[in-house]
Amino acid sequence: MAPPRRRLARPVSSRRYLALRHGRAILRAHEQAQIEHNSPHVLEKEQPLGPGFARLHSADVPGLQAGTYTIEAKQTIEVNSKDLSRGSASPTTRQEFEVQAPRFTLPPDAVYSTYPAQGHSATVDCLPHVVFNDPELPWERVGSWDSEDSHGSDWDRNRVPWLAVVPFTQDELKLAPDELAAILAKTSLKDGKAAQTESLAVDVPNADLLSVKSANVPVPYSQIDSTTESSAKMIFVKPTLFNALFSHYDEKGAVIPRKGSKDQKPAPTVSQHRFLSHVRTMNTEGMAHADEIDEPVDRDFSVVLSHRTGPFQSAAGPDKAAETQTIAVHLVSIEGIEQMRPFPFDPQQVTRVGLVSLHSWTYECLPPGSIGPADALTALGQSSGPLRANFEMPSDRKPLSPAELRMTERLQDGYALSKFRFQTGEDTVCFYRGPLSPKAVPSQNWRLLSNSGQNLQILDKELGIMDITYSAAWQLGRTMAVANRAFTTALTRVRRAISTLAADGAQKQSLELAQMDVLGSNRKDFTSHMLTALDQLVSLSRCHETSGDKAGPAKRWWQAPGLTPDLSYGSQAMAQYLSNKLEEAAKKVASTTDSGPDNILPYDEYNAPYSPDWVLVLRFVLDLYHLIDIPLHYLLPDPAQLPAERLRFFVIDHNWVDALVDGALSLGNQGTLSLENVDEQPDDSVRLAIKIAIDWYFETKNSKLGYKPPVPHFGFFMRSNVVTQFPDLRISVSPSQGKAEPPLLLRHDVIGKDMMIGMFADLPGPRGILQSLTFTLPPHQQFFSAGRRVTSTELSLSYRRIYTEPGHDGDTDRNKPFTDDPLVWEPGKSRSDGRPAAFVWSSQKDLNDVRILLVENLAQDLYLSLKTKLNTDTDKTAFNEDCPTSAMLGMQLNASAWQLVLQIPTLPGVNRLLTYPTRLRDQNLPNITKWPGKEAVEDKTGEELETSARGLDLDLKPPSYRPLLPSEFLISTEEDPGYLEDRSSASESHRHSWASLLSQRRSSFPSGSSSSRLSFSSGDDIDDELRALEGGLPTFACETRPAANPQTTDIPVTSLRQDIVFSIIYKGDGNGFRLKDIVIDIPMKGNSADKWLMESYTANSATMVSNLRFNVRVTYSTETSSLQLLIIPRSTRGYVWVDMMKADVTDVSVVLNGVVVRKVATATDVKTTITPHYVGTSAKLPIDCYVNLRPVAKE
Repeated sequence: MAPPRRRLARPVSSRRYLALRHGRAILRAHEQAQIEHNSPHVLEKEQPLGPGFARLHSADVPGLQAGTYTIEAKQTIEVNSKDLSRGSASPTTRQEFEVQAPRFTLPPDAVYSTYPAQGHSATVDCLPHVVFNDPELPWERVGSWDSEDSHGSDWDRNRVPWLAVVPFTQDELKLAPDELAAILAKTSLKDGKAAQTESLAVDVPNADLLSVKSANVPVPYSQIDSTTESSAKMIFVKPTLFNALFSHYDEKGAVIPRKGSKDQKPAPTVSQHRFLSHVRTMNTEGMAHADEIDEPVDRDFSVVLSHRTGPFQSAAGPDKAAETQTIAVHLVSIEGIEQMRPFPFDPQQVTRVGLVSLHSWTYECLPPGSIGPADALTALGQSSGPLRANFEMPSDRKPLSPAELRMTERLQDGYALSKFRFQTGEDTVCFYRGPLSPKAVPSQNWRLLSNSGQNLQILDKELGIMDITYSAAWQLGRTMAVANRAFTTALTRVRRAISTLAADGAQKQSLELAQMDVLGSNRKDFTSHMLTALDQLVSLSRCHETSGDKAGPAKRWWQAPGLTPDLSYGSQAMAQYLSNKLEEAAKKVASTTDSGPDNILPYDEYNAPYSPDWVLVLRFVLDLYHLIDIPLHYLLPDPAQLPAERLRFFVIDHNWVDALVDGALSLGNQGTLSLENVDEQPDDSVRLAIKIAIDWYFETKNSKLGYKPPVPHFGFFMRSNVVTQFPDLRISVSPSQGKAEPPLLLRHDVIGKDMMIGMFADLPGPRGILQSLTFTLPPHQQFFSAGRRVTSTELSLSYRRIYTEPGHDGDTDRNKPFTDDPLVWEPGKSRSDGRPAAFVWSSQKDLNDVRILLVENLAQDLYLSLKTKLNTDTDKTAFNEDCPTSAMLGMQLNASAWQLVLQIPTLPGVNRLLTYPTRLRDQNLPNITKWPGKEAVEDKTGEELETSARGLDLDLKPPSYRPLLPSEFLISTEEDPGYLEDRSSASESHRHSWASLLSQRRSSFPSGSSSSRLSFSSGDDIDDELRALEGGLPTFACETRPAANPQTTDIPVTSLRQDIVFSIIYKGDGNGFRLKDIVIDIPMKGNSADKWLMESYTANSATMVSNLRFNVRVTYSTETSSLQLLIIPRSTRGYVWVDMMKADVTDVSVVLNGVVVRKVATATDVKTTITPHYVGTSAKLPIDCYVNLRPVAKE
């Protein structure tokens, strides 16, 4: 799900906004330069941020925070210094008004992003945070009235927000049913009407919020009169944890009482949260979501982070090994917490403390030493390669046959096999490749004017497989055009305008050739013919009798002998002029009104158009060139080309784009069909003229920018959890283009939950200028860390160099810490240098239940270090803050800004390409080319990791074909599938049993019959196929394996979610049977079987391993208390022939995702049942498949 847009921002006018915005930026720079030249005394503005840079502010408090205000107006009237307002009796007017702000729920677009992302993982040192779309949201309400009343020394620099981010383990928030019932006993949710959500919150109606409050369950609010929300989510925290989170700590890390500002009684404190929120102003250039605006502006985000880390040890106890734990993070309201009494809460009297949760999510906390973002980026660098399926050939593999080598080369060229049906009805396979090729494809100079796309199909004669790549592109372009009503209407008008202008010009030339004067269609032609027309009129009035002529006025009706030319659109007289006139007319329609009389220029999106309809046509075509709105399965025909956690590069095949555009422009074709040669394609000269006008646009430099319109040539696909966690992952290109140069990055989109695409206007290597790509974690989504090393025994961190004034970019030590050795704190020990405690581990020894940073102590110590060590005698402006600030601490807690730097290798090219049109021939494709390249992951602190990419090999046996029974010979019905119907006679039909057919029909099998289906298996003759109909049921081999370790059949018993593979392999037999579905029954808790696999299942996700000819669905049987996986074929017929599976794809294995198996102490085999079902017969052979549960040995 994409994050919300910037508040008050208009949606982008085009998905090509990057190129359009770059051009507008150039024009603005020219205008600004001219203004500065004419007005040199213009006031200087704040220094703009560079791409990827951010500026931090400690707070952004609105002018009026939420609450009730009174406006008081008093009027005084004076005349000649005499007061006429009657002194004290003058009326005073008061008006109360209320400023409303969110209190119990947030607006839908409030949260821009969270880290860690929902369902993902993070290391134990991570401090979860929330990024808000509104920079003022954390301060719209008052978080601490004590701070507002006292106005501390840093009140004007740091303000306490009303929001806080707090992570919890499951056992800290989990409520027993009776405990939850006791809390909600006085509400409308009693009697078990409420339950905790996945994040362990409870949805409470607003009418019941005050009813929750009791002596045993205190809450931080006392009235709800000003709220507008209908409900709120609440969490209930243990009192001991609440006391630890909101207590005041001294320099030694000990709790000291803090008295309230009014009653002087011990009270909770929230003042530490003033260091846990700040505002980031950043340049969003190169980011997919944050940069999605027409005008480049610095964007403001507010950030609220937590001061609590994840758990250090196992949930089973401190003496257990660390393991991954599910953490629930809540954005809670801390408004009113300071007024809660008595404090600290006594666990003997208070069972839980209620807090309002405005947003929540869960993530998996990894134990210390686990991988982090740097490891994920390193893995992406190692996995980079061309966009094609990765096949590894066994070392003992025998040499490939010519057909196998041909198939291998095809797949290495990015092709995939897909289902294909001939016009005669036979089903087979075909080759397909989208516009994204792993190799550079030379452009074809073809006159592409297809009317169906069928003539773009290419037959590979060596394999007997059709290539429908360009035919499918043509059909897609036409389909997209039909679906766009605005484009269809505009294209029709453009066609009519071009035809009309061209016909007028051709008619004029035809008349001039016939020496027939015309007045013309414009002022110049009209005036030039006026004298001739006047002379002819005068001669008619002076006609007189001559010898041989008829007398008188009859002379005026006489015509000179000759023929008037045929001026119809398709006439021969028009044909010799129409072609040139169509091109002229198309360029006129595609021109701009800014053109001069002698220099006609095309409309280029930066000038005024001649035709508003052409604007829509050009925009639609340019979107196609940028592959906008192209369905993903056209871009990636085979999911194996882009596995998870992979980075793939591609070159755009502009032949594919040409076919796509031709299909879109084929609408409204009014061309005529030649009667002499019916095999010719209907002429569409107007479409050709439109294409010439589009080429004219691409070949002409922009009238204002000075460069030709850029078109994508090269790009990448990234599929990784990095995209999910950092959707604004920033991209920069080397070499960087100048401000007045054409843009290189033309498209940057997140097109799926974990999928990012980027396209560039140039190629790498000797044919282009691209050298490297850099992926950088975005400033507003970089995660926060408590330190370099956070464990149950120590906290280790290094103070950063933080500058408050610009001009220190050249500092060679800028990214180095103050000291070579990091600062280390240990629980229960004070540092010898007198630095204050920075972390609290436990409320009791070795319990590790608190885990909070003492941000006030840390901020003060960091401030003193920066003040004394960063400023020098020669430079006292490096750090000039007068108090610790949240912006300063936010810089310190920011984790390393990791970058992935990739040196882009040169992609190999396709040396020989199938040629076009109509008479298509196939040629051998080049040999497999290894993928060269080198990648590096670089930290701004200077750390660098290098990896080398791996070569790609392939092992795939191509299919062979043979016909089976013809469609008119074999017809089975649901009622009686065991008979073959003879349809050779039109008068009557005879039915025969299979046995009689063997002896009666062999000789009568029609020769040359068309095949209704194809098989990939190798066979002998029709007699063998008929005998197979009397064979037994199909046989399958089944077993289960863990997806994480498919070499074993043992499923480890663990509390973590894991994926289980149900391997189902077709072995043989069953020819003639039609597989309807395969049902896998998995016993769950409550099943009659003694051994069940899992207690519950919430993931609801299962996928096919490799066979995409089938779908799998997850259902639950209440009768048998079992989970059922239903494997069904992707066929409009609802079944698939079993004998087609022999060499097609025998593997129908599935993966059941997110399984939490039952806890068993000893090895246990759980029986699951796999049952295939067939059309027309109740015969079935259930297969017992055992899941081998094996406990994991404890360390």
